[in-house]
Amino acid sequence: MKMAILISLCFCAHSVHSIPIKQHNDASSAHAMNQSSLFENMDLVGLLKTHQKSEIDTFQRKYGSMTIAPISMDKINVHETAETIQSKQLVPELFHKFGPYIQKLELNYDQLSSRGDRKQIHKLIVTHCADSLISLSLFRWDVTILQSLNVLKKVENLTLTGYVKVSKGYFNFNYFHTQKKLNEIFPGLRRLSLDYALGAEPIFDVEFSQLEQVKITSTRPLTDGNSFSNTKLALKKLFSKNPQIRNFIYVYCDSLEILKMARDYLPNLETLQVNVLRLNDEFDGEKIYFANLKKAYLWSDEVALSQFLAFDQLDELYMTCAADECVNFIEQNKNMRNIFIAGNSLNDEDILEIGEEITYLDELFIATTAEIDTHTIIDYYKFNSNVKNFRLEIIDSQFFNSRMEGETLEKHFE
Repeated sequence: MKMAILISLCFCAHSVHSIPIKQHNDASSAHAMNQSSLFENMDLVGLLKTHQKSEIDTFQRKYGSMTIAPISMDKINVHETAETIQSKQLVPELFHKFGPYIQKLELNYDQLSSRGDRKQIHKLIVTHCADSLISLSLFRWDVTILQSLNVLKKVENLTLTGYVKVSKGYFNFNYFHTQKKLNEIFPGLRRLSLDYALGAEPIFDVEFSQLEQVKITSTRPLTDGNSFSNTKLALKKLFSKNPQIRNFIYVYCDSLEILKMARDYLPNLETLQVNVLRLNDEFDGEKIYFANLKKAYLWSDEVALSQFLAFDQLDELYMTCAADECVNFIEQNKNMRNIFIAGNSLNDEDILEIGEEITYLDELFIATTAEIDTHTIIDYYKFNSNVKNFRLEIIDSQFFNSRMEGETLEKHFE
């Protein structure tokens, strides 16, 4: 089998796609096209005021996959377009007309400060979006907000950020145990995203039959002891009740303790994504060993992850770090078949060392800021004549620092 080699010296170009246009001579077809074009140029206010059958198709094409974020009863944001739309009673009209086609919603309760607005929007969601809503993001939430939502059985993606603790005078936590639990509100949940601003609430002490991914983002330093203790307690409850979780994402990882909890309570974990800026707890000398992990996304600027993490069955690696750390990690995980690495200043010697360490790779993709000699490619092939795909890219250091992070590395190599 021949080895496929691609050397790319620049990848800042943008693809330009041409769309063929079919000419219509029929007058009715032309009229239909004009109507469609008219709707395509309308924002939500315009679509709400029309009374044509194709307005629903237009809404689904333009807004069906976008995140709708109500700010008040009269204003919304559309995130993907950075569009702010305002009209009297816009939100009620939107939900009444297009609610069954809205798939993504975000609610910021700092903006929705009126208790009446919150109550009305929750009612609109449950009434009109219960069978369509797939993704829901709640910012500056509390447990009473969750309690005011009825069952949303189709929601698969839930993001809870900016937790606000409710005072005891306003809410009795014991009362919560007799009310709806998180898995009752979102029975179809598959992906849950949280941040460090968590309270030690019983809402996380539940089983989700379909939960497969948890994402935690460190938004507060560990010096905020109460916040971190509550986060650990909430995650421990969540992990212990849901050992079926297969994917764990830890953004801005600053604690080995949470990684240890993932190891201890998630025996079925297959994919780990860790973005490390710094570690605020001391390493006790014992590596965090993941026995069944198949795929890892690891990003670190200064922390040597090879000192802390160990794997047994790792098959696929996406890693961005210093050149020597890339090599060290590969030396310690020789069973891998697919390696995608971006190492600042990975040089000829590093590439040849990788070739000597693992001689049965299916894929090796390397991005580096260093100039690589053509003979290095030839010499590498001597070690790995059976490699199915070898790709080398010489990249700009500015691009490397800003883009080669997390899942971006995987998408770049597609």
